[in-house]
Amino acid sequence: MYHAYLIIKTKEANEIKIDARASDALAMAVRYDCPIYVDTEVFEKSVITEVNSNINSIRGSLADYSLEELKLLLQNILAKEDYESAGRIRDMIKKRKENL
Repeated sequence: MYHAYLIIKTKEANEIKIDARASDALAMAVRYDCPIYVDTEVFEKSVITEVNSNINSIRGSLADYSLEELKLLLQNILAKEDYESAGRIRDMIKKRKENL
């Protein structure tokens, strides 16, 4: 089981830390384009190949998608609550926008 929390900054630059389910914290970070921080130990134990295979089974590679297709894919992945894949897709969208 994983533990997560949200850090919210107020107008006065104070930080409020709120306990959250990992899935909810990831969903909010992806939807609001916020950074996601992961403990090194958790990251090293994660099953990255499983996430990659889920994405690759959709169509080859994320590099094969247009920007519009990536945006639609992100919406579909979020609807399925696959937040790990959604984070990868969000990162690819950011890269594409930076290269425009």
